[in-house]
Amino acid sequence: MTAYKRDLMTVDLLCLLLELDEGVLEVHEDMRGYPAFEQAMFEALGLDPEWKLGVLFPAFEAKPTLIYQRTSI
Repeated sequence: MTAYKRDLMTVDLLCLLLELDEGVLEVHEDMRGYPAFEQAMFEALGLDPEWKLGVLFPAFEAKPTLIYQRTSI
C-alpha cells in the first residue's frame, strides 16, 4: 500500500494505492466512507497513524510513501 497526494491546484487530495492480487485499487479521502475505511485498514494492519504527517507535508508535493507491504505467505 502506497500513500501519496494529488495536487488539485488549490488543495491536495490524500490517496492510497492498494496493489492486490486481483489488480490495483485507489481510494482517496473524498470518497464516502473513507475515514472508516482508513481507520479499519490501519487498525487491522497495526500501522501507526503518524504515517500521514510524512505524506501530507510539505503541501503540493506528491511524496509517495510505502506504508505497508504484505509478507509472503
